[in-house]
Parts: sequence; C-alpha cells; structure tokens
Amino acid sequence: TQSRSSAASDVYKRQLQHELADMDQDDSLALTRAGGLVPLGTPGACTHEETHRAVSPLIAAASASRNGDALEPLLIDLPFEDTRVVGTLGQRWASGRVHLQYSKRQPKSLLQLWIQHLCLCAMAPDDQAMRSTLVARSQRKDTPPEVSSFGPVEGAADLLRDLCELYWIGQREPLLLFPSASWNYMAELRTSGDARSARWKATNAWQARSFERKDPHVQRVFGDDDVFLPGYSPLPLPLAAGDAATVAARVFGPLFDALKEGVP
Repeated sequence: TQSRSSAASDVYKRQLQHELADMDQDDSLALTRAGGLVPLGTPGACTHEETHRAVSPLIAAASASRNGDALEPLLIDLPFEDTRVVGTLGQRWASGRVHLQYSKRQPKSLLQLWIQHLCLCAMAPDDQAMRSTLVARSQRKDTPPEVSSFGPVEGAADLLRDLCELYWIGQREPLLLFPSASWNYMAELRTSGDARSARWKATNAWQARSFERKDPHVQRVFGDDDVFLPGYSPLPLPLAAGDAATVAARVFGPLFDALKEGVP
C-alpha cells in the first residue's frame, strides 16, 4: 500500500510534468483525477490548485536558466583505457543543462549531476554552454528553490577516468563511499579545515542516516562499524581506494571545487 507521503509526492511530481509541458490547468486536473491522485469535486480541485502554487517557483527558477528552445539529446561516447562511457544527456539548452526536481536536493542527486557534467565537458559540444544546473525544493519550508550549478571543468576527462577507476575497485571490494556521510565529511573539512571535526560530522551523519547505514547489503558488510575511523577496512588488508575520508575527498573534492550555489 502506498503511504500518504509517497502519494502526495506523486501529485507534486505529476503536476511538475504538466507544468513543464505547458498543459492547460483544466486538462491537468482531469488527468490527475483520472490517475487517482486527487479526489473528485472541490477537494480535488483545491489540492490541484495548491500543488500548482507549490511547483510554480520551481518552474520559474528553472526557466531562468533555460535560454531558447530545448536541444536534441547529446550522445556520449568516451573510451578510456579499460572502460567506455556511453549514454545520452538530455535537458539541454544553449545556456546549459538544467535538471528540475520536486524533491529536495540530496548529495546523491548532486553527485549524479556532477558525473553527467563531467561527461558533458569531456564531450564539449559546440551548441551549448558548459554548464549544468540543478533546481530542487528548498530544505526549509516557504523559501525559494535551491539552485546549484557547475561551470566549465578543466581536466573533466581525467576526473571521469578516476571515478571509473573507483567504480571498478568497488566491483572487487567494498568502496567506502556513503553519499550523505561522505558529503558531510567534505563540507565540514572545507568549512573548518579540521579533519578530526570532519570525521565526527561524517560519523554522526552515518549513524543518523538509517536509509544509508541500515541498507541490508551495507549492514552485511559493515554491520555497526564506525566506517569513518582513520584507516578503517572491513577486510584484513587495507582497501585499494583507501579509507572513507580518502574516498570522500577523491569523489567530492573536485565537486566542491566546481559547485556554485544560488546561481540562476
């Protein structure tokens, strides 16, 4: 059975899709009702109107970063020594890529955008700016959307190659990358410059983020270990990629260098 919060989130996501398609509000309401996402009659109409008001600031923030017509998806084909990165990048405009989501910004979504941005910069198409933007709901209620972006990245192919190397290490042995906890480590390290304080912040995030630590696969490998202890390894030998702090700096360090906040 779908939870109430999950159903409400579906309503907002569906409304966001309708707004992006410039759909008439009456048609949007009819489709939302047909999908069973809002009730019939006045209660459904009120819910739909409330949803429209909630997603409008997100649409406006995304529109500020989009210039001209949408471009065709970009085909990605980047051969490295033992890896070939292939795929497509959509959501392209002359001013850059713009990803819009109703959910709040999380380290995982920024990391995904970062990897895509490295592919963009490595391909260097001439029909758009080397810019990727994420527009997401604010962490605080009744505040403007959060806008995060990346500009041109020097050495993007080398950074992508390094992430590919970490990926293959992670296929052979545990890779100590935990998006929320690793993000907290780098954020505190950049703010205070104190590695000990950064490890403390990361450990707190690791213990608090039950969805990250309590994943059954994660539990099977790490149990309740403090994965941010210096030199920690769940194996008898040191890990090829290093401890959690080393991996966090390797993955999120370049991301933090390139990240720009609140830039439309």
